[in-house]
Amino acid sequence: MTKVAVLGRDSISTRLLIYRLSEAGYHVIWHEERRDDRVELMRRRVKKFGVTFVFSQLIFQILQRVIFKFSESRVKEIVGDLRRFESFTPDNVDKNINEANLSYLLDRKVDLIILSGTRILSPQTLSALEPIRIINIHAGITPKYRGVHGGYWSLANHDRENFGATIHFVDSGVDTGGVISHVRLVPEKKDNFSTYPLLQQASAINVLLDLIPEILHGRSEPRDTVHVDEKSDSKVWTHPTIFQYLNGYLKYGVK
Repeated sequence: MTKVAVLGRDSISTRLLIYRLSEAGYHVIWHEERRDDRVELMRRRVKKFGVTFVFSQLIFQILQRVIFKFSESRVKEIVGDLRRFESFTPDNVDKNINEANLSYLLDRKVDLIILSGTRILSPQTLSALEPIRIINIHAGITPKYRGVHGGYWSLANHDRENFGATIHFVDSGVDTGGVISHVRLVPEKKDNFSTYPLLQQASAINVLLDLIPEILHGRSEPRDTVHVDEKSDSKVWTHPTIFQYLNGYLKYGVK
């Protein structure tokens, strides 16, 4: 049986990925990254963006919880009954995936590694996992929408044709790995900030399941090379502030 390792945080997106892979007949190993560096992340954001910007991001994150609460029926439409995922438990847990001993994946002859919401893999981690192919489902169309919430930002920028997800090989950059497939789609009016990522993930998984045999047998190579330089329109996007969200809502009706 083909073995697929999922390195990912505990989220609906990760559990949906595990469920669909298992349903497709793959033996899935889940190595969870359970980060505990929230305070340090906050310090870095403040240093980079300033106190006011980060505070307004936090205000929006409170609103986001409310948005999600009112989106439960739509979430169920996209991913199905969440109770299907309750039985999944991680095989291993680490606070930092780059400090984890992942050699057991080589010992267990894992065929493919898929990332789901972990931090960026270091060059050392990537080297230690060779020759296993490592891919990622990114919730945005690269190289234009790297970072987080790429689907939301495409809509907020009135760039609806770039709403979608990217399946790509993983390197040590921020969503800069070679593109395997761009999955573009059109969100429904009832979708919002909380459901965009799930819609992107669910659609990308459908495509990924068809691509895995090609990836495993080396027939799938990067179809596009991601170039990131001063001339490109590539950007690493971050969490919106409450003011950015309200501007997108009032200007383009992006929820």
